[in-house]
Amino acid sequence: MEKQYEDLIKDDERVGMGKFLRYLLKCWWAVAACVVIFAALGYVYSKIKSEKYEVMASIIMNDTDSDGKGTLGGGLGSLFSSFNMGGASYKLVEDEIRRIQSRGNLEEVVKMLNLNSKNWSKSGMLKPKVWYYNDAPLTVSLPAAVADTLSAATKFRIDVAEGGKEIHVKAEQPMGKTVLDQTYKAFPIQAKTPRGTFRIDKSVTYNPSEPLTFYNVTTSPKIYAESLYKDLDMASPTKKSNIIYMSIDEVRPDRGEDILNNLVAIYNLRSIETGHEEARAAIDFIDERMVELYQQLQNSEKSIETYKKANNIVDPEAEAEYIFKKKGGAETAIVEQRTKAGVSQMIIDFLRNENTRYSLIPFTSDAPEAPIQAYNELALERLRLEQNAKGNNASLKGVTAQMDAMRANLISTMERELSATRIAIGDLEKVNHESESRIGQVPSIERKLTELYRNQTIQNQIYGFMLQKREENQLKLAREIPAGRIMEKAYSSTEPKGLGGKILIILFGFLGGILGVGGLYIVYWYQNRCDRLASASLDERD
Repeated sequence: MEKQYEDLIKDDERVGMGKFLRYLLKCWWAVAACVVIFAALGYVYSKIKSEKYEVMASIIMNDTDSDGKGTLGGGLGSLFSSFNMGGASYKLVEDEIRRIQSRGNLEEVVKMLNLNSKNWSKSGMLKPKVWYYNDAPLTVSLPAAVADTLSAATKFRIDVAEGGKEIHVKAEQPMGKTVLDQTYKAFPIQAKTPRGTFRIDKSVTYNPSEPLTFYNVTTSPKIYAESLYKDLDMASPTKKSNIIYMSIDEVRPDRGEDILNNLVAIYNLRSIETGHEEARAAIDFIDERMVELYQQLQNSEKSIETYKKANNIVDPEAEAEYIFKKKGGAETAIVEQRTKAGVSQMIIDFLRNENTRYSLIPFTSDAPEAPIQAYNELALERLRLEQNAKGNNASLKGVTAQMDAMRANLISTMERELSATRIAIGDLEKVNHESESRIGQVPSIERKLTELYRNQTIQNQIYGFMLQKREENQLKLAREIPAGRIMEKAYSSTEPKGLGGKILIILFGFLGGILGVGGLYIVYWYQNRCDRLASASLDERD
């Protein structure tokens, strides 16, 4: 008996396709009904869905670091060659994309355009939403200080009767909990909720002669900035390109255009401010150093004057001509190496100075050596975090720790460089001393005078270098060149994105046909199974 039932079940699993097709033809009306119902649903969906438009813009990055590339002659020209202070000055586009998309920039755009308050109205179930942007008939506002503290969205439904004689306000906060359900008689309305008091008022576009069902969702600018970050698409066509394409999908194209245009404007403004801060820091450091150098130059000049008077030297250049010819090569090399040591010591002093502990090393244009570049990038990142972060920020702590570690490594590197330079100076001075020993008739007066002139030459070259760097930074401070130049202002597509109404109806109808055929197959299989089980039961009784 059990075997007979098992055979029947196996037969049920092998339902004949021919029988099912005849059954399907018999019940064609059911499939047609499914197609019609789903096609109608597709039609309704195509009518009520909000169309989105693609808004696009593009910018090209300016090379704002290319000025000040002139070379200096003499000892400093050789110094910069020895430091490998050259290389590319172009911006890394991927880094600039991250800067444009920074949370601080996005949050500022949200606050500027009041994007964290979304408004729409709906006049019927089968009609699409009407989205507003700067043209809403009602305004729902919250003090900025309170809006920044919102941890979740607040949704309002405001039903205004014709003539505005009765206004029903319903507010929901997290988890769909109704926190306000009240009727008012006139605008403005102070809607008190657990998360703040909202002010609801009519705007210049409000039409009192028509009833209105108005919706508003308000959240904090920070939360909306996170959503905007996900919606914003930015990319460069190639890794070597300095062009950035930006796009965003929006139900209101004018809102999307404002978002992209203002985002670029804020990025450029912050880039200019960062450049100015860098230039000011460099000028402050250079001014301090130039005061010391000027005093050293005065002391050198006084020492030469005193020495001339004490030894009755009338024409020191002529008297020192012989020694300059004999020791010219060694002296030039000593000047270069001591100049190099002086600049190295200057950078070490800057890194050890507590007043410039987290400042940019003011030699970025001429010293793009990897450690200095990496240190300056961390300094810029820390400066950005200090401006945007609040309180005890973990990212700020991390960047500060990285800067401390990198500063120590950079000091060690520069000290090793300085030590090597001093060794080279020692070797050159030995050569110089050997040359001097061969000049037995050269008076000690001339040797002393040569040393005084050599010190003065070193100080003059360093002073001239600092003057040039100061002028370069003054130019940076005076100009306002944006980091990104707009190639194409934001514009929107003329056609909405997504599937059109006819295609949606066809797809929904096709889905209805598949579901109809599948449903009939299940019904047919179930009926066939029941019939076979009943037949088997009758045979057993017989």
